Amino acid sequence: MVAYEFLTQLTNTEAVLIPPEYARKLHKGAPVRVIILVDEVAQGGEATQDTPVDLISLEAIVAKIQRMGPNPNSITPASGLLAKHLRELPEAPEPPYDTEAWLQEWERFEAEMKTNSLTHEADEARKFAE
Repeated sequence: MVAYEFLTQLTNTEAVLIPPEYARKLHKGAPVRVIILVDEVAQGGEATQDTPVDLISLEAIVAKIQRMGPNPNSITPASGLLAKHLRELPEAPEPPYDTEAWLQEWERFEAEMKTNSLTHEADEARKFAE
């Protein structure tokens, strides 16, 4: 699926104009999905026969949700245990960092990865040759 975005307007015959640079890319008779976004200012204020009167705006929905307030079942009161635990943490120093041991382990790990990679490539080459 390919998406094109462009500004257009409704004609007097209620047709939506597709700019020629996009229309050329469409096959005659091909199904096209259309999504219409309209500025509220340009839309006008009154409901027509085709527009449901009880249709509420996004702003009205958000305002309604905000008026509802928090759900008391979703709130867990603080017990104070975390603050107490953090205050009472022992001041144990971190163990010394052994750079040499880390580098040796890293080299071992890289060698193992290289061996695995070469083994995999050899297996693939053998399968391809069959």
